[in-house]
Amino acid sequence: MFTFTKVDFDEMARVSRGIKIKTESLFKEKNYNYFGLFYAKCRTMFGEPNKETKEYECMYIYCIRATAPNGRSLYFCIMNDRNGPAAAIPSEENGVDISVFYIALKELISEIYRTPASDYVWKGHTTDGTPRFLTFSVKNGESCCSPLYIDEIGLLENGSYFEAYDEIYKEFY
Repeated sequence: MFTFTKVDFDEMARVSRGIKIKTESLFKEKNYNYFGLFYAKCRTMFGEPNKETKEYECMYIYCIRATAPNGRSLYFCIMNDRNGPAAAIPSEENGVDISVFYIALKELISEIYRTPASDYVWKGHTTDGTPRFLTFSVKNGESCCSPLYIDEIGLLENGSYFEAYDEIYKEFY
């Protein structure tokens, strides 16, 4: 059984210098409401993320140390990428057995599932594909994602795409 601790960027940089990284999606299906709930549970478990942005594709990042009962530590990141929650772990190219990282991730996800969700609101936007503004919110364990597509609100009828984007941006932020 691993214990999980959030670490700072300096510690993560020290232990991961020169290591090739790969990203693994943590969920097979795209479900924005559950993605918001997953983040809320991470916030309960680890507090504020190491970094949070207004871009969905890099919404948050947590630097995690997983310590095994024998004292050995593994380091990886939990983050949101364009496909939802993901983990950044060492690549097989490093010549190490990464199966233990998958065991640690499985335990971490199980622990996150059991963790109550923190209330929060996150407002941001997507940067790939059709531009959208998103609001993720969790209140009393209930998650909601509200996407707003620029072409859905009629602003493109009387102006340019950039004018519509600027108009929403002012209201949204």
